[in-house]
Amino acid sequence: MSVDHSLTYRRRALRNVPHQLRLRKILSILDRWDDKHPFADAGCSNGYLTDIIARRYDLPDAIGYDRDLNNLAVARERHPDLEFRYLDITGPDTPRGEYGLVTCFETLEHVPALEEAIGALVGMVRPGGHLLITVPIEIGLIGAGKFIAKTLVLRQRLQELERKGGRRISTLRYFTDVLCYRDISKYRDFPAEVFHTHFGFDHRRVDRILASMGADFRREISWTTACYLING
Repeated sequence: MSVDHSLTYRRRALRNVPHQLRLRKILSILDRWDDKHPFADAGCSNGYLTDIIARRYDLPDAIGYDRDLNNLAVARERHPDLEFRYLDITGPDTPRGEYGLVTCFETLEHVPALEEAIGALVGMVRPGGHLLITVPIEIGLIGAGKFIAKTLVLRQRLQELERKGGRRISTLRYFTDVLCYRDISKYRDFPAEVFHTHFGFDHRRVDRILASMGADFRREISWTTACYLING
């Protein structure tokens, strides 16, 4: 059963405050941009944010993409007036140059082929359009606080980043790297189908990839979230 991520935006709880602040930031950014037609939401989950954006900006041609079939089924049931399709963002069927607005919220931290995924997202935007990406901050004091909460409260462990018969990761060393702003993306230097946790995700790698592509972008920080505004 897929996680209902919309609950983190709707339920009143202290742990959900960062998600609700993120949504406020997302809408404040989108308010700056005029032409948002047509609109695509990549990694749409169950369509909660897709629907909010489509209704707020009157975007009847909105479409949500996701690779999780359960998410798509729920999205179609809850939002029958919107279109939802299966898409592997790094696959050959990713549309190119079709959208005036493309969004991708809290998805790239789970994608192994990060450079390919960002390239595909940029490629979906038509000239003059916009791409908005949000990813979590997992380094520094913010990252350290998250790490403590995830390991002590949620009981998450670093095993996902370890290799069978090979590398073992010291929790203390990893935590020190997080706290000291060292590059934790080095812990993801192996092939994977998907990363279920945020461990090993460093948002600064997004900066490096966008810069290497020559993309016209800027980054804005909102609490525990890094927002990337990219012009097509």
